Amino acid sequence: MYCPNSECPDFQDTGVPGEYVEGITECPFCGSRLVEQMPDTKLSAEESKTDQKEREAKQEEEPFSPIEELDEELVVVASYSSRQDAELAITYLINKGIDVFESTDDCGGTLPAIGFAAGIRLLAPKSQSEQAMDFLKKIEQE
Repeated sequence: MYCPNSECPDFQDTGVPGEYVEGITECPFCGSRLVEQMPDTKLSAEESKTDQKEREAKQEEEPFSPIEELDEELVVVASYSSRQDAELAITYLINKGIDVFESTDDCGGTLPAIGFAAGIRLLAPKSQSEQAMDFLKKIEQE
């Protein structure tokens, strides 16, 4: 049994239709109903190679950074010595619709010992900074 879908993620990755044992009736990757004969994929395989090259080129591009998209200054709205406290505050601000960014030197928490001196700073766009600070003060008072 073979997957006839040329858009199947498995086909896109390998360039050949998925082959499955008797008793399997649907492709586990795309959900297409399997067929008994292998589909003709010469043209599709060539297209797949082109698609593969395009996907590899996209992976080499730099990842999207939301900070680069901001057209306003970021302001420090809070500082924490504990990653847990910082994460709670980030979650709270995001749930309130405030854009928030973390600035720390502890390698994302993998080396917490080097981050204690500077702590974890939360940054927000200047237009949302007062609102963010007000929300964080309310948390501390509770």
